[in-house]
Amino acid sequence: MKIISIASLIISLISFVSAQTILETLVAQNSSHTGPKVSTILALASPFKAVTDVLNGTDKITAFIPTDEAIAAALKALGTTPSQDDTLKILTYHVVPGVVFKPAGIPDGIIVVKTALAAPTLGDKATQNLIVALKESTVTLRFGLSSAKVTSSVEASNGIIHYVDALLIPPQPVSVVAKAANFTSLLDAVTATNLQKPIEDAKNITIFAPTNAAFAAISDVVKTLSTSQVAAVLQYHVVPGAVFSPDVVKLPNNTEITTLLGQKFKVAFVDGAPVILGFGNKSPVKLSITDVLVANGVIHVVDAVIIPDLSKVSATPSPSPSKSASSQGSSASGSEKTVYASMSAILLSVAIAFFTSA
Repeated sequence: MKIISIASLIISLISFVSAQTILETLVAQNSSHTGPKVSTILALASPFKAVTDVLNGTDKITAFIPTDEAIAAALKALGTTPSQDDTLKILTYHVVPGVVFKPAGIPDGIIVVKTALAAPTLGDKATQNLIVALKESTVTLRFGLSSAKVTSSVEASNGIIHYVDALLIPPQPVSVVAKAANFTSLLDAVTATNLQKPIEDAKNITIFAPTNAAFAAISDVVKTLSTSQVAAVLQYHVVPGAVFSPDVVKLPNNTEITTLLGQKFKVAFVDGAPVILGFGNKSPVKLSITDVLVANGVIHVVDAVIIPDLSKVSATPSPSPSKSASSQGSSASGSEKTVYASMSAILLSVAIAFFTSA
């Protein structure tokens, strides 16, 4: 897996180093009214000494700087002003410590970088992921269903600034992303089996998410299953550990993967493309969209429901979900839920475009 950590990799050395830090460069640019307009990001960052110290420090960093226009568009879609705590999280997500790179210095493909934002949903000392997709010198940042393009870059004494055309929103809980993507069948099944909280509480996982059409294709079978069996099918779609597409394509053919259910499926290759061979699937299951970041891992969209060995799962119906269990929902705090609900407006506005262009 190509994950760029704080000290493990420098993709491209900077050939010319500005005498100014990243913060000084942005302030000078704002004062002289040259280059992209950055007054909003400076205003947002100014109350946070931890952020300004990093931007003005000596440690090498990459700073993704959204323009005033990009931030205005995001706040309009959000419909509310983020709290100070959420603003700090968003700002921190725009910084990648210990990594300095130029678009021209990276080969085409996908890499996963570790931002400065702490991510207890991924692990005790983990930081949140950001997908960097590179194609023909165009750099696209992907974070959940949203994306941003790098429009230009400026070097500084402590790293490099990449100007971006959208505000980077930290990855959201699985339920928020699934709702924005209109994965209603998956959400209904997760809710009916009381699995939303356990899945969102799990740290650093991979979810293979079937589309509504995939569920519709086995609707007659689903009607015959008990709640326990449906839960088993869903758990068969969850794999401990975040596995990104660059990792998948490197797997040996017919690699066995252990799922949250405890049963295994195989990853094989058809015409060079990875597919999943579930125990009960007659045809290979294809990955239609990969590397959709969520708060506690990554989602890969699949074109069919992956079927486990149901003979090993009890067919005894489980009790119906209680109101108290159903109302527990996400494990996020009250303030986070409010922000997540607001951010879903942004996710929903880009979901159709994301899945159409993928």
